[in-house]
Amino acid sequence: MRLIFAGLICFFFIPVTFANTEAAEQIVRKTTMEVLERLEMDRDTLATHPEHIQIVVRDLITPHFDFNTMTRLALGDYWKNISESRHSCLISGFRNLLVERYADILLGYNNQMITYEAVGPVGKRDFVKIRQTITRDGARPLPI
Repeated sequence: MRLIFAGLICFFFIPVTFANTEAAEQIVRKTTMEVLERLEMDRDTLATHPEHIQIVVRDLITPHFDFNTMTRLALGDYWKNISESRHSCLISGFRNLLVERYADILLGYNNQMITYEAVGPVGKRDFVKIRQTITRDGARPLPI
């Protein structure tokens, strides 16, 4: 459970240099627009084949993630105690977890407003946090 929680926290972080903070935010915004356009374009397919959303996520979102780094961060010191063959398995599992998480969120998306919080540095490394939230009528906002 702790690993899953740590993993979900890590997907909010994108490694970049501070000079590229604006570029990182633009990548997130551009990718979001591409995903929303694809959702609209594939609406009929998604209605009959909801599993198609995973293709959208894999095509448009996952290329922007460094799953090796994200998995290593999620595991912290435990990463060193795991064999190389297990590293690959964990990275693959982490990728699948995030694809399913994004797929679930996107399947429930219905033209709600997406807001962005201010981009900010995370820790002492070259990471920034770019948070997006889907605003839903009558429900708590949903972080992406």
